[in-house]
Amino acid sequence: MNIGIFTESCDVHQAALWQLLNEKTHLNVKVFSLRDCLISDHGKVGLEQNRCRFKSCRFLKKESFTEKSVDNFFGQERLDVAFVNGCRNRLERIIIKNADKAGCKVILRGIISDDQLRTGDKIFDGYFSRRLLNDIDAFCPAWYKAAFQFSAAGVKPEKIFFSPHIADETSIDFQKREYNRDEIRKFLGINSKDVVFLFEDSMDKASQSMVMAKASAQLAGCENARFLFAGEGAMLERVKAAAPDNSIFVSGREFVESGFLLCAADVLVICSDLCSWSRTANVAMNWELPVIVSDCCIAALDLVIDGYTGYSFHAGDIDSLAVIMKRFIKSPGKAHQMGFAASKDICNYSMRQSAKAIVDAVNYVMEQ
Repeated sequence: MNIGIFTESCDVHQAALWQLLNEKTHLNVKVFSLRDCLISDHGKVGLEQNRCRFKSCRFLKKESFTEKSVDNFFGQERLDVAFVNGCRNRLERIIIKNADKAGCKVILRGIISDDQLRTGDKIFDGYFSRRLLNDIDAFCPAWYKAAFQFSAAGVKPEKIFFSPHIADETSIDFQKREYNRDEIRKFLGINSKDVVFLFEDSMDKASQSMVMAKASAQLAGCENARFLFAGEGAMLERVKAAAPDNSIFVSGREFVESGFLLCAADVLVICSDLCSWSRTANVAMNWELPVIVSDCCIAALDLVIDGYTGYSFHAGDIDSLAVIMKRFIKSPGKAHQMGFAASKDICNYSMRQSAKAIVDAVNYVMEQ
């Protein structure tokens, strides 16, 4: 059975999932990138690297993939199922509409929020109308509580298959064997007993980037705290100017994805004011780190249990974030205790579970 996976980006964890589907199930998987190369969300994964990782990968240029050409595309590829990984741009809508016209079953893997559902006709990150629901044969929400929101949008429960954006456990286990916490801390100039907060951000938006800097600045007097900033973008210099002296800046979010910085950290902080399930939080919990996330991050609903696996704060609330961070500084053992709980909780999510949900969805749509 031929399944085409249409994805805008593909990091090491997604590549592992597609490979698992191709090698361990009855599906013949073809990956189609909606960029002219596959680029990791948290680093630079080049074209040739991804071709080596997943040899059947094809790269579709947005400017050449139009409504006029899409009919021929589905005829040539002979796909049984179009699996659309995400729902953020017009090209994905074109794929869904025309796959349905070509007699190809459509499965959508996406996320929606309460606010987006309340807007009426616009759901799925505000890009899809309710009419498009009729062109989608099954849904693989990336977070568990989205099932209730899909139901509220009129989707029948039997069409919903939970498939989380999971981290590749094998890759993380390799990272843990590869890295030494004491050596990395020494390299970064961090004392062994310091409480280290790792901020992961693109540093492109003032609304979230400056929250990190200003919250850490309120804790500048805490001698046993270090603030580790990973990212590069238009806001980088402003963040550096606002951050306290006991801050360390590392260019490139790929250092978070690789586990290098997670190994040195005690707590992960995500200040995003966008709606994201956040696989970074997932990876951090696998590293036995508690996570602090804004309430706009969907990890706040699925992964973060307040006071147990981490904390959530209102997006943009600098004072609240600083108060939460101070709890870890005052009780250095708290991060280890909550991180252990986080690692146990994240075991409920696995790569095999995610793959099984996709297979179940494919079997369901082919039986209809």
